[in-house]
Amino acid sequence: MSASFKIMLLIFICLSFSVYCFGQSLERYRTLKDSSFVSKNLGYKKHVQITVPIEYQETLQQSFPLVVIFDMQNQRQYQYLLKSIDFLTANEQMPSAVIVGVESGGGGNRYRETQLKVSDTLGIGEKNDAYIFKELIPLLRSRFKVSDFTMLIGHSRYGFFTTYLMAKHPKELNAVVSISPFLQQRQFNLTTMLKQEIKKNKPKHMVYYRYAMGNDNPEDYKRLTKAIKGADFRSKNFNVEGWWFPEADHNTTPALTIIRSLYEVFEYWHSCQSQYLVEGNNDLGVVDELKQKIKQHYGTSVPFSLGILNGKGYAFYNKADYANAIVAWRQLVALYPNFAQGYLNIAKCEKALMQPTDQTIREFKVSLSESSIFNADQRADLLKEAEGF
Repeated sequence: MSASFKIMLLIFICLSFSVYCFGQSLERYRTLKDSSFVSKNLGYKKHVQITVPIEYQETLQQSFPLVVIFDMQNQRQYQYLLKSIDFLTANEQMPSAVIVGVESGGGGNRYRETQLKVSDTLGIGEKNDAYIFKELIPLLRSRFKVSDFTMLIGHSRYGFFTTYLMAKHPKELNAVVSISPFLQQRQFNLTTMLKQEIKKNKPKHMVYYRYAMGNDNPEDYKRLTKAIKGADFRSKNFNVEGWWFPEADHNTTPALTIIRSLYEVFEYWHSCQSQYLVEGNNDLGVVDELKQKIKQHYGTSVPFSLGILNGKGYAFYNKADYANAIVAWRQLVALYPNFAQGYLNIAKCEKALMQPTDQTIREFKVSLSESSIFNADQRADLLKEAEGF
């Protein structure tokens, strides 16, 4: 892709989205729900915050990958992780996701939640496992448009626990980012467990495990790296990489780890989108083949970006290739029917081709009336623009 072409697309993508960001500090996300509910397994309230992409809508058939971030009570860390996801999403480097922040229990419960009973009789790590996989994730999938794609992000004690969950649930997870974990508890060696469980339960799709440590646990880093990257450990679909930052303090490792981890997890997804978006690709039917490749790689569907689909439409439109622009924007509204502006763009192309626009304008008005993307002023502007048809 030429530099000028890519810049042109980014301009159109930004123009399409930056206007409709609700004036929040996040460019591509908004808070949908901030609430607490009592966990049956843990026996006390857990506070969660659900952050969704701007294109999210309850009536939308499209579902989104799930990213769970633990230790939400650490707001400096949580906000950095959240804004890192927002930055990559806004630049079409990762798909839009439903992001769920989970606050650790207070009064010593963070320790208990991440401690196994074999190591401490006060530990409720196994109950926390049940809370996450039998309560939280099923609830999110049933009520909040969450797909089967699941990523967990944890730091420190939750770095340990997310690695533990990777070992316990390798077939239910797509990615884990474990930052500054310790790897041993009394009578329990997590390195040994992870190696054994991944070898025994070979994932059928690509599973990503990223870990990083600073000056806090250098020996654990060496032991883990030796165990899961050694010659005696081979797992075709277990994609593992780790980093050691010798001079990084414990609280800085999340910032040093998260961007590269997210990039690598979604690198394949991005490469498929690039094949669709690349200048000179006039075969828009290739999108179905690419979607299938993504599904085979990750074991579940990961949707194309609204921005990429919109950018492809504009790429054709600005070359006066209105017929292909219509096809591209039809692909967009098929996936995101609440993006009413897509129908308006189709109508512009139909008008340029001297084709009837009545049906498309009707679709536009229905989409706009049902869409939660646009505020009142933006709706008025779009309706005014539609008066020209």
